Amino acid sequence: MGMGQLVWFVVFACIGIAVYTRASWMPKVLGGSRFQSNVGRIGGVEAATFEGEISLGQPTNFFNRLGMTREGQWDRRLFLAEELGPKIQEGFTNAWAQSMPDSPGLQLVIGFRKIDEAWNARGYGRASNVTDDAHARMHQCGQLAAQAFSRAAATDPADPVPWIGLIRAEHCIQHDDVKQRARAHFAEVMRRDPESVDGIMALGSVLAPHWFGEDGEFLAEARGLAQGAPPGSWRAYAIIHAHLNEWHKRKAFKSMPEGMAYITSPQVIGELRAAYAASLGHPSFRQPTGALKMLNTAAFVLYLAGQKDIVRHELARIAGRYTDVWERMPGAKDEHAGFAAVSHWAATA
Repeated sequence: MGMGQLVWFVVFACIGIAVYTRASWMPKVLGGSRFQSNVGRIGGVEAATFEGEISLGQPTNFFNRLGMTREGQWDRRLFLAEELGPKIQEGFTNAWAQSMPDSPGLQLVIGFRKIDEAWNARGYGRASNVTDDAHARMHQCGQLAAQAFSRAAATDPADPVPWIGLIRAEHCIQHDDVKQRARAHFAEVMRRDPESVDGIMALGSVLAPHWFGEDGEFLAEARGLAQGAPPGSWRAYAIIHAHLNEWHKRKAFKSMPEGMAYITSPQVIGELRAAYAASLGHPSFRQPTGALKMLNTAAFVLYLAGQKDIVRHELARIAGRYTDVWERMPGAKDEHAGFAAVSHWAATA
């Protein structure tokens, strides 16, 4: 190969790399791909743009937006910190922590990164398949996350997000009194944001019967929250989520037929429909940033229960912005296949 040929080879190679690199994140930014990330599907164009910038090592706009996202947008603040924060290069956050150790937004990012690391270390299978080293790593990451969230809570007392983070950290640390600790953190969330659906979902993960709760424990908690809630409040939705936990426990630890027998029983169907009508199905329901997670989860649970009329309504509202809850669809290999299957089911008579 002559010098001239070599120069053109390098030029075209660089162009190819640039096109590939840009193409790899463009669909996320523009929302043009069916397989775009959950960030773009749930958080919209702004969040997808931040994701693209972060992938290029440019998180400044993200941090500016996170700092400005305050009262009335706590759910958005959690979404940004939890979904986008862990994507920022650790070297950047470590350098910033040296110069701005008291930045609450930075501590949220560090905390949620450690939560991600904890679950990556453990994996998502049964506890019996998790090694002692993986358990130890999960515990260690949970403690580091709790330290970061505690610093964020101390420097920004009005913010409920660090307390939601602390609930998630308790799930990883797994103290003997994990349920009491999680409930105490949840009380702090409710003091700051009485309509925090993310707070009750975090508590629900701890109290789920396949984790630290007894059968029906979170369901009882959800029913208590729903009592006296104003029409359109998210609180009745917690009942739907609690029934999902009960279904999962039976399906995963007993059998799929037992799980389906539970979720399709007349008593459960009646409570699911009533909870839906009082929350997501009510005309005054406010759709926070995290609402798409709720809409998808409700559609999934009511699909399991065979309630096609509600599922059709929610699929129209979701409008293709599906979440990874659909990977739990029986027989589906991933969320894309699961959502395609439920869409086909809903379209049939």
